[in-house]
Amino acid sequence: MTEPLNEGQFQEIGWRNRQGIEDARNLVHYYRLTSDNRLVMGGRDVSLSYGSDMDRDLNPVTFEGLKNDVREIFPILRDIKFTHEWGGPVSVPLDMAPAIGYAGDKNVVYSLGTVGHGVA
Repeated sequence: MTEPLNEGQFQEIGWRNRQGIEDARNLVHYYRLTSDNRLVMGGRDVSLSYGSDMDRDLNPVTFEGLKNDVREIFPILRDIKFTHEWGGPVSVPLDMAPAIGYAGDKNVVYSLGTVGHGVA
């Protein structure tokens, strides 16, 4: 997460309506703005873990890569400061295909492995 962006940075980027943005490559990026105008960017590499071995998502190499991606995608932010970083497990099937169906009758619907697209 960056420090708050100022109006000049927003104008230079051309980000006008606070919409969330995502690219569709297998190297997924997604960006959001916080209520105080910080840019939050997530994505990049996903590692395979199971059971209680979930510390692999706290990866300094991935964090640095995301910071560099922000600077590459938004060159005007090349000197921006980053204030927070975090990681954690996500539900991503190895084949990148979600499973959606009914549990029993049609009153209960499940959605698994939607790579963050479950709500949409």
